[in-house]
Amino acid sequence: HRLDKLTSGLLIVAKTRPALSNLSAQFRDRQIEKTYTAICYNAPATDNMQNHEDDWQCIDGSLDGKSAITFWRVLKEFQHKSIKLSLVELKPRTGRYRQLRRHLALAKNCPIV
Repeated sequence: HRLDKLTSGLLIVAKTRPALSNLSAQFRDRQIEKTYTAICYNAPATDNMQNHEDDWQCIDGSLDGKSAITFWRVLKEFQHKSIKLSLVELKPRTGRYRQLRRHLALAKNCPIV
């Protein structure tokens, strides 16, 4: 698994072969949930038709011809000088190349800073 160059986060490393096998199975079976926090320009518009539990929204749009699903919600909106920004929480269900950046930029017109 990978992180973009400008992304910080937690990296899980297996120290033994059994641990690697166990971690690989957890990723394969989608038992590990990945959550990201990002600052993006503007405020993503919500879609009442795609509301998931609580305040979570869903972007279900293909990337490179493959299914790509991202759940997201706005945690906070704020203004910096004349720029409107939003703090968003993102949970990808698929792992496409730069999925979170592309979904916010293309589907919501809110590129990540």
